[in-house]
Amino acid sequence: MKLFHCGSCGNALFFENVTCLQCGSDLAFLPDRLSMAAIEPVPDEPGLWRRKTQRKRPTLRRYRLCQNHTERQACNFAIPEADPNPLCVAAA
Repeated sequence: MKLFHCGSCGNALFFENVTCLQCGSDLAFLPDRLSMAAIEPVPDEPGLWRRKTQRKRPTLRRYRLCQNHTERQACNFAIPEADPNPLCVAAA
């Protein structure tokens, strides 16, 4: 089993996690980066998320959460903003 680490606090994460148990950050699997990441809402852009970063400049890649997450809390995959599909690659 692959072990991941929270980008916000460094705590160990498992693939199934949706929240970091150490710092409380929201988490998502980013299939385009093949990694789990701490995420935060994009200001003034409802439904869009970005990777949480310690850098002064926020990341430019933006994501939506899989429809299975928003409707059923049953998925932790993120979908790149430009992808028109409401479901992630694992659910499609």
